[in-house]
Amino acid sequence: MRNIGSAVRRAVTIDFCRTTLVGVPASLASRQLMGGSSSRGVGGDGDACEASVATRARDGGVGGASTRAELRRDSDSDSEAMFPFMCDADGACASGAALGEGAVAPADVLRQYPHGVYTVGRARRGAGGGSGVGWGSGAFALSSAEFHLDRLCSRDARWYIAHGREDGSVTASTSMPASSASSAPRACVGDEDDDARDVEAAFRAKVMGAIARALDHATTRASAHCDCVVVTVSVHRGVAVDGDALDGISWARASDVDVKTLVTSYSEFDTADETFGAYVDVDSSVRRAPVSVKYADWIHGRAKASAALADWNARCDERLKCVEYLLTKSHPASPSDDGEGERLELLEGLTSNFLLITNVNGTLTAHCAKPGLDVLDGVAMRALTAELTRRGIPLIERAPNAFPIEHRSTWVAAYLTSAIKGIVPLDFILFHGGKDDAGDGCNFRSAPLPASRAMALVDCY
Repeated sequence: MRNIGSAVRRAVTIDFCRTTLVGVPASLASRQLMGGSSSRGVGGDGDACEASVATRARDGGVGGASTRAELRRDSDSDSEAMFPFMCDADGACASGAALGEGAVAPADVLRQYPHGVYTVGRARRGAGGGSGVGWGSGAFALSSAEFHLDRLCSRDARWYIAHGREDGSVTASTSMPASSASSAPRACVGDEDDDARDVEAAFRAKVMGAIARALDHATTRASAHCDCVVVTVSVHRGVAVDGDALDGISWARASDVDVKTLVTSYSEFDTADETFGAYVDVDSSVRRAPVSVKYADWIHGRAKASAALADWNARCDERLKCVEYLLTKSHPASPSDDGEGERLELLEGLTSNFLLITNVNGTLTAHCAKPGLDVLDGVAMRALTAELTRRGIPLIERAPNAFPIEHRSTWVAAYLTSAIKGIVPLDFILFHGGKDDAGDGCNFRSAPLPASRAMALVDCY
């Protein structure tokens, strides 16, 4: 398949878990992305903006209309009036008030179309290819398009569309086939027989076509002043399916699904003076499963955690407000732990990946949960770990352990990553409850991360 993505410039906007808007330093605005960006709201799906899209192909790929009626406006605000708009798989588009109250932001799309998977990303104009000259004159394109397409069209994603339920679980009589689970997004076209490959190729083609038409529509409608938009793609169940009647190896076909592509305006914020914190509820039992799929029902599954984060931010000191809630997994001490004792594993955020760097006797080591097995794979995390490898910093793909508390003194840096926000340096991680109840009315501990910004890793994405 042709590469339908293109590199885009860095910019950020996000409303993370419905908390205060925060972005990233202005110095990051010119960096090249591999599929995302960062801001307060470090994630990307409904409440944040973490959707993804594929872009229209040039030279034949998945191109849209051949003509461009570029609309010019006197100001950026005029171009924003054209968004949001939503396109379906057949190319029909609705915009502005026609969308009603149910689909004006990424989160609204996820709530309206459960039983599906999604991705969020930024699409930016290419240099040239349109009716104008220079930046802003070309067609909108999405970086890391192949990664996002694989996420939307993988066998795991297609299985979830067929079996998923609105509560974020799967039907009682089924579980994701072991043969489908993997440590990385799996392309649609696999190694089965020709019929299976044809079915999966048709599914991929339907998704690609829907995304291309939406971006072509954005290119035609937007003024020259608008050079970046946020695109949310939902691939969801479009026909009635009795999930309990499906066996464990059934996957959705192209005829089973609908595709909705929401395009919204994009804003950039200068947040050089902001601080970023991550919140950990030591006693939390919130889980995300399956971890290999970015599924829309998670917006319901994470509601409890989102509410806990919002509650903390509403009553804590301004300096302790957090932009992300970290999911955890606890393990009691047992003889098989090789003396490790109790573990509190830090997995991922509600809408972002997480990575920690320790310094033990002068040796730096990076730690993160294993993508695709313990947490959702992420394109920004891939860029971050690749840069760490280039710098000679070893990576341990095992979720970092927050216990014993004394070991946190070795923590020097940590990052949240997502396709929309990019790489966000954390200034502290706040632990609330459990063993971190310090007494004397203080039921939390804060672990400072002095080197997160100094390591200058945010520019590697």
